[in-house]
Amino acid sequence: MVTKSILFEYFTGNSTVLQKRMIENWLENERNKVLYYEWLAEWEQEYPQYIPNVENKLDQFLLNIDKYNKNKLTVSGLQHKKPVHHIYRYAGYVAGLLLLIAASLTLLNADYFFTKNMSTGFGEIKELRLPDGSELTLYSNSKLSWNPINFKQKRIVYLDGEANFNIIHKADGSKFRVKSKNEVTIVVYGTEFRFFTRERGSKIELNKGIIKLHYKEGKKNKVIALSPGEYISLNKENKLTERNKFIPVRNLEIKKHRFVFDNTPLSELKNLIPENFGLGIVIPDKEVEKLTLSGTYTGNSLNELINSLSAVTGLNIYKHHGRIYIVPY
Repeated sequence: MVTKSILFEYFTGNSTVLQKRMIENWLENERNKVLYYEWLAEWEQEYPQYIPNVENKLDQFLLNIDKYNKNKLTVSGLQHKKPVHHIYRYAGYVAGLLLLIAASLTLLNADYFFTKNMSTGFGEIKELRLPDGSELTLYSNSKLSWNPINFKQKRIVYLDGEANFNIIHKADGSKFRVKSKNEVTIVVYGTEFRFFTRERGSKIELNKGIIKLHYKEGKKNKVIALSPGEYISLNKENKLTERNKFIPVRNLEIKKHRFVFDNTPLSELKNLIPENFGLGIVIPDKEVEKLTLSGTYTGNSLNELINSLSAVTGLNIYKHHGRIYIVPY
């Protein structure tokens, strides 16, 4: 539940990643957007970002006008009215400028409303079509966003999670970009690829076409060009940990709710299960963690995947108090 105190933390820039996700989901309800603006106005009144000394500046301005009037030549015998209306006119300009500043600060906090958001829940997969005709598969527990106002000109999307992209080539040669919060940007020239980006790192698999990976490792900006059938992995510090070849059919299997393992240690399930189904994994025996999996396993649901893995490994895999336990029988 998003409360006023959580939103106030968000406005000050102190909210956590989990709180930001909660707010984004909460704002998908139109009625909550009205409440958002009400609390934003209240927060700006309680914690103003800029307090101009209007009275001091206005007094100084009126004093300058008064000095001007004293030094101005007049014709004797004619009545001269003080330009009071000019004072109010310039005062109005000052008030209008302050209003413009306040509106600008409000718009800075309202950027969210110029963003189109698409997301998937745990165990859910969606097929999406972007405004330029490009298509993608958004995998479990993932979010994709873009600005619908300037998308056709900039062609930029933001991904948090995992997706498979099929990007069309534009006649004008404009590039397509996928950005992540890990400071990783993929520049696309018309291609098919899979992009995984979560807290623990990033992974990019190129099926066909051309892509360039721009990322920041420490203070250094780096660029890597990928060839079809090649993948790279980055850890959470954006250090290159692996670069190798892969079989493109893997992405087709994921679309069918299948998980492909290639001599993969069981310890990898500690990442796969939470990211796709939202449950933690407990493997008490370190020797069991070292066991490896190979092959394709169906996972339309968590129970289906558990039954498949249990049948193949001969291990006791069960749910208990919101966690998955893997132990020998």
